[in-house]
Amino acid sequence: MYNTGIDFVVISHCKPDYVNLLVKSIHKYVNDIDYDIYIVNNYIDEEVERKELEEIFQDDNTVTILKGADQSDTTVIGADGTFRQRSRDWVGKIDGRYNGYRRGWYV
Repeated sequence: MYNTGIDFVVISHCKPDYVNLLVKSIHKYVNDIDYDIYIVNNYIDEEVERKELEEIFQDDNTVTILKGADQSDTTVIGADGTFRQRSRDWVGKIDGRYNGYRRGWYV
């Protein structure tokens, strides 16, 4: 944690090459200030995707990879390799209330 500096938080989901481009851009354009980059790995297959990120950033001491959300049950992968998220209702773990898109309204 810095008194001055930047903490970048990046979400990765199925596109580690895009995250790599973003990290390279940060390294290229952020100068004269301390920073850390936190990559939140939202995954379909946690082990495979985490390993891929670790291989890409193994020599980068500014990057920390964090476990994100399992999105395997809501991700739809198209025949052409594209992907999208199915919407569904989520019940809150604390209060049991619906969180998400429900009958046309966010609740």
